[in-house]
Amino acid sequence: MAQVGERIGPFQLVQRVEHGSGLELWLAARADDNASAEQTVWVRLVGELADVEAARGLRQEYEALRRIEDPRVPGVLGYYAGQGALALQWAEGVRLDQVIEAARDGQVVLSPATALDITLEVAHALRSAHSLLREGGERIVHGGLRAKTVLLTVQGQVRLLGLGARHTDLDRAWSPPELLEGLPVGIEGDQWQLAAL
Repeated sequence: MAQVGERIGPFQLVQRVEHGSGLELWLAARADDNASAEQTVWVRLVGELADVEAARGLRQEYEALRRIEDPRVPGVLGYYAGQGALALQWAEGVRLDQVIEAARDGQVVLSPATALDITLEVAHALRSAHSLLREGGERIVHGGLRAKTVLLTVQGQVRLLGLGARHTDLDRAWSPPELLEGLPVGIEGDQWQLAAL
């Protein structure tokens, strides 16, 4: 398991955000001498380098994300295979599941128009991904779309997290029928998950 202060390429780990399913998500900061300005990034790490399945999933995520050029999807800043790490563009914001919870508690208003705008932005990000092929020839899909994977930035933009990632900790309420049957999720599964969202 990684520790605060550990170096990943030119970045230094600052704070663990979450961990599970063999991967950790960290906030990191640029720490090399070539840094012209402070840069905060997300770093996805394989929890244990011996976890071959998690390392394979991280590589697949990298291969998918490096093909996608959409402002709604975090860009890849670096892939560090020897360290089992992937650095991604960071954006300050709050996850949609947190916004929904705050709306249920009466702390914020989530109007139908705002919900529709968010859904359309996620649909555009999925369309960008679905139009591209992985190295093996299959379409890039999300497969784990849910409110937790949608980030609303402080600038009012929508970011779709986890595209191309291996999703193993799925909630039945967000899982399309084929996933519940143990089959791989395709474009139709992403569409099902978008409708559930």
